[in-house]
Amino acid sequence: MAHPREKYWQSRSGKEQARAVHQALEQGAGLDGLDLSKVNGRWDLDGFRFPDEVPRDAAGRIWLHGVSVDGVSFRGAKIDGLALQKSTILGCDFENASCRNWGVWSSSIESTSFQGVDLRGSTFGYVEEGIPNALKDVIFDNSRLMDCVLNSVVFYSCRLRGVDIIDMDIKACSFIDCEFEGNILDSTIDGRHLAGRPFRPEVRGSDFSKARIRETEIIGYKLDQVSFNPSEVEVFKNGKATIDALDGILGDSDRDAGARALKGWAKYRNGLLRDLLSPEDILFIPSNFARIFEDPELVRRALSQANDLTDI
Repeated sequence: MAHPREKYWQSRSGKEQARAVHQALEQGAGLDGLDLSKVNGRWDLDGFRFPDEVPRDAAGRIWLHGVSVDGVSFRGAKIDGLALQKSTILGCDFENASCRNWGVWSSSIESTSFQGVDLRGSTFGYVEEGIPNALKDVIFDNSRLMDCVLNSVVFYSCRLRGVDIIDMDIKACSFIDCEFEGNILDSTIDGRHLAGRPFRPEVRGSDFSKARIRETEIIGYKLDQVSFNPSEVEVFKNGKATIDALDGILGDSDRDAGARALKGWAKYRNGLLRDLLSPEDILFIPSNFARIFEDPELVRRALSQANDLTDI
């Protein structure tokens, strides 16, 4: 549904003011002198859209370098294709805005709401000087993140409720004191230290207990005070040791071909056969996995012993 203020920004006076807003943002001059009103203590750019004549690159993006956007309300705005480099967004509200195909590189976003925002096709990536994107106290409730690229992003105290992460490849991102409630399906969350990155990604103090996790692998993280729903998955923090333990436990068993195949399934399913680079690789096994075997008790016992051996 269009925001009530959208028509204003399409009027002659609205377009003139929108050009002035773009110029101020581009120059990092702030919005104080633009005769804007305020809503909820923020500059009122609800329903805003950039004028058609604002230049875009070949990918359709409008670039802002080294700017600070502070205390602005963009509720219901249509600002697709915004590209931020070494910039800051602080105390803003983008509720229900369209922010498709954004590009965010080495920038920080803090105390900001992206509730209900359409971020499909956006890229949060890393550029020079080892500066990751830092997102702190950001609300992503009911936002749309499909087809997003998340690479070298640090999420501090962020909340993601009603969010679906589907068929995404998330690389070198940290989740610290975050809350996730939604679906994580057919995805890879890869925390291995990438070449040229001076920081080590981590997952710490985060709550995934209300997440539905299916066909997802997490690689290269050391978990610290992270909660998952035990009815969803068994979590083995040391994937390599778990596989080795299962090898010893099931290796001599000839009672159940399915149980003997557990190692191969786990290696294939979690990418451990392809990339056993670190003893910190995470192994996820569905909690009801044992039910599919002829001798489920053997499999349950093997998993329990592997759990004990790997000190989880």
